[in-house]
Amino acid sequence: QNLMIAIFGMIGTGLAIFLVAIIKFCRRTPWYHLFLCHHKEQAAGQVRYIKSIVSTTTTLNVFIDSDNLLNLDKLFDTVKTQVGLFCVYLTAQTLMRTWCCGEVVSAFVAKLRMKTVRTASFVPPTHDQIANMDFYIGQQDSTLSQYGITMAAVGEAVKMLMDPAVPVVRLDHCTEVGCNRFVWVARSLLDFKSRAGNSKPSHPQLLICTCPADEEALAAAGYLTLKMIGGMSGVFGGGDALCLPDYPEEYVNFTELMAEARGVLIIFSNATLKNRKELMIIADAISLSNSRAD
Repeated sequence: QNLMIAIFGMIGTGLAIFLVAIIKFCRRTPWYHLFLCHHKEQAAGQVRYIKSIVSTTTTLNVFIDSDNLLNLDKLFDTVKTQVGLFCVYLTAQTLMRTWCCGEVVSAFVAKLRMKTVRTASFVPPTHDQIANMDFYIGQQDSTLSQYGITMAAVGEAVKMLMDPAVPVVRLDHCTEVGCNRFVWVARSLLDFKSRAGNSKPSHPQLLICTCPADEEALAAAGYLTLKMIGGMSGVFGGGDALCLPDYPEEYVNFTELMAEARGVLIIFSNATLKNRKELMIIADAISLSNSRAD
């Protein structure tokens, strides 16, 4: 009896190894654990930063659709055959973009795992808009038809995307501070662990400032900080970069940080002149620069 159990155990193990090998052989490469579908004009910085967060924290691969918009046929094929999780990053005009609609249709055809990230600017299309996607997109003669994708298929895919059964990551409801908002989004999409919160900064050499109310400007600040951390030796004689929106005023003394830093980088946005904190930092930075020049 023990011999039979051992034999069956060996057969089971062998079959498991064989099946894993078959799956790996059949899976197209490269394999992307996450595909980010987005409107480049409104969210290019945000998805790029999220990809950088994932790549520096995990070994997972992320594909951004704007990296290959020249060959839509290949792009749609990538969605169908090389993606584990398909995510639609919903800003005001995401579902009005031709390639985004084609990607959504392709994802549902392939029966992929789906999630959406909902930003504050997104307004779900109405029933009438979904029923008339050619007018909603603004292209009655859509280029999607040459790829075998009809407006009826687009409408049905968008309808399914808006279904409550599709998990939603609500960036518009996120309570995290500064760039931690995007870390939270990345974790919510891929369920990986990362350092929570910010440790108190110690003698940063470059301060990066922008208005935290502007998601694109904030993501740009986070991306620059991430890329420059540990790589400042050739620029400012050592030290790290620090993203000021990541820290509440009661947590750090911005004036002291600027007095110790070698440089302040301001990322201007449409919201800059409306943000009192950012304007004060700009004024303090100019004042310190003038005093050092004297």
